[in-house]
Amino acid sequence: CLIIKDGKLELWNRHMRLIQASLPSLRDCLNGLPDKTILDGELLFSRRAKRTPDHIVIWDALIIKDEKIHPYILAQRRAALVSIYKDYIAGSDDITLTKWVEIGKKKLYYQSIEGLDEGIVLKKLTSIYPISFTSCQTNPYWLKVKRVEHHVKTGEK
Repeated sequence: CLIIKDGKLELWNRHMRLIQASLPSLRDCLNGLPDKTILDGELLFSRRAKRTPDHIVIWDALIIKDEKIHPYILAQRRAALVSIYKDYIAGSDDITLTKWVEIGKKKLYYQSIEGLDEGIVLKKLTSIYPISFTSCQTNPYWLKVKRVEHHVKTGEK
């Protein structure tokens, strides 16, 4: 989900559709962001039975206060994101930053599947954030690894 604050707050999904759900607690927390800021994250449900998301995890920053930081390397974008989070969002139980861990890939994968995480995204520290206004971009320096049971479909005969 893209979080866009430019006078008003907008949430967009990966298919470039405006998220119309009211999400009052999330929007209240995000309304404090400075104008001309775009962050990237994911809307989550704390319980599967709920029909609307009640939590957001933020993992990257594209623009902060009208400064385009998407061409910066990941380590620089993360530092800017942590600063924005501390200044404008920290203290909310509804919004968190992704965990940043620098350990071996195999160990990280097993740690993620032992918990409740559905998987991990591995990113090269020197990767930039590609932007497209027409499609969902892939990045050759990012790898998303998900738990198998989240993607195995079974059929009944």
